[in-house]
Amino acid sequence: MTAVNKEQLINALVPIIHAALSGDPDVARAETATQFFFKDSGSLTLSHAEAAKLREASILISRVFPKVSDRTRDQELKRFCCRFIPELKAGIQRESIAAALPVLLDCLQSFSEDSTTVYIEVCGLDLQLPEWTFGPARFMKGNHPEIETDHSQITTLDGYKPDPLKADKIVAQIRVQGEAGYAVDTVVKRVGEVLDVIQFLSLRENPGSWEPDGLCFGFYCCEPIPPISSNIWSLTSRGPTWSSSKGIPPVIVTVPNVRFVVNDKTDSRFAERAGEQLSSLLVELAPSAFDQNLLTAITWVANAIRERNLARKYLSFYVAVEALFGRDKLEWKESEGFQKPILPIPEGVAFILGRGVDGRRKLSSQMSDLAKTRNRIVHRGYTEIDETDLRLLGSHAWSCCWQAALRREQFRQDDSFHDWLLDRKFGNADE
Repeated sequence: MTAVNKEQLINALVPIIHAALSGDPDVARAETATQFFFKDSGSLTLSHAEAAKLREASILISRVFPKVSDRTRDQELKRFCCRFIPELKAGIQRESIAAALPVLLDCLQSFSEDSTTVYIEVCGLDLQLPEWTFGPARFMKGNHPEIETDHSQITTLDGYKPDPLKADKIVAQIRVQGEAGYAVDTVVKRVGEVLDVIQFLSLRENPGSWEPDGLCFGFYCCEPIPPISSNIWSLTSRGPTWSSSKGIPPVIVTVPNVRFVVNDKTDSRFAERAGEQLSSLLVELAPSAFDQNLLTAITWVANAIRERNLARKYLSFYVAVEALFGRDKLEWKESEGFQKPILPIPEGVAFILGRGVDGRRKLSSQMSDLAKTRNRIVHRGYTEIDETDLRLLGSHAWSCCWQAALRREQFRQDDSFHDWLLDRKFGNADE
């Protein structure tokens, strides 16, 4: 943060924080909208109006320090407010707030610059290699020497050492820059994305993916069923002490212990299915609109594979196709309104998968029929799903994402996928 930016932020924050600390104390005690306490400075009670101003200040700060978690940012802001408790009776001065704010901002800046390593237990993998890297995630067994070295430093908030990891535990490691709370939230999301892509790429080896009672392996990090607690660990450059927190567990839905084998042939198998392109997408610092649509579509395919209810499975596959054919323009991604797909879904599928006029006509007709079932589920609560239709829709959804991923480098600019599809429709569709 430059000195000019810091001064601008201070000037914006001073009147907001002043309003949060200068209300009627009797009203604050009567309403008690929020109350917080710090051992060294005492407790502070805010009215609804004051609490709203404090939230406004927190939101403003979050825009400048996005790599600090909400919890840490709010905690430091409240701690900052409590330092003015001795001045409240006489009336707090804006000058006092302005003079003290640089300390708060410097503290948040230092949190933002932390280097944080996060470990998250995952499930569904049979790792037959010492370690395996896919996208930003490095997968290791629980007895990996690096994990053992780091894990031995872990101390919980109450001072206890956690139980050692078992050798059969699989842990995903990602390093990010940012405060520990932010890092954990970010890594949980990123590991979830990695597992969704692996779920997508491993469909051919996954038995029972189509049957609700079949043996199907699923990969989980942040949305398992049922919820059981699991450990997430993080280590920051701020010091040698690790933090250990309970997270939503990575558990497998099906009772049988079915796991995907990761060995020295996995990367070559994945390469045929756009594994290299998707691994690169996962580490892309500035993903294009097309990248975002593709990853969203793959997430829906992964959800469909794990889903046991056939109606929800069917819908997830269809939503995946809709997500893929969304407009590939970044400014459109920020819009909350309804956006029409680049082409009607039947046409989009036909032109990305079809070869020749007859092949495209057949695909378009199939997708039109499959769309009718989608509409019956959504608008009439339809629950009877034909297994043949489900397999056909799943195949088309997977293949569309696969073909799009293979061509990922062509679609780095806004509207490049849009233009490519229209060229195939109105130009040479066999190119």
